[in-house]
Amino acid sequence: MQNETIPKPTPSDPQPTVTASRGPDAIPQVIGISGAALAVTFFLPWLNILGMRPSGFDLQRTNAGAVVFWILPFFAVVTAIAGFARSGTRTAAQITGLIPFAFLIYGLYDSGVDLLKLLDLGAYAAILAGIVLLVCSGRIKS
Repeated sequence: MQNETIPKPTPSDPQPTVTASRGPDAIPQVIGISGAALAVTFFLPWLNILGMRPSGFDLQRTNAGAVVFWILPFFAVVTAIAGFARSGTRTAAQITGLIPFAFLIYGLYDSGVDLLKLLDLGAYAAILAGIVLLVCSGRIKS
């Protein structure tokens, strides 16, 4: 057997770098998924009032002026399409991400602080999807 010496790396040798993040390429996909999730929340229960759990779809049917609820799924679908197409995602994500908060602020103004005790899964999921959309839209380069 021969005596073989293995050379030790020196500090000047370049070290390989491994990154776990997919970088900016994944952001439009996350926006697309969040937009689709936000569209689904329209059909989940938003409130829990005495055992009744109306969804956003149910709420818009109860009041003629509540057609404005359709803004949420419309913009959510537009954002999902923009995210998967990787075109116009920043603006779409910013507008769509603000809609759940606009609904929450209007509900708090109209019903009072007790509304927070009545929120259900759909409302919390919509707010979470809105946060994800707003954070991701800030990470897209202009």
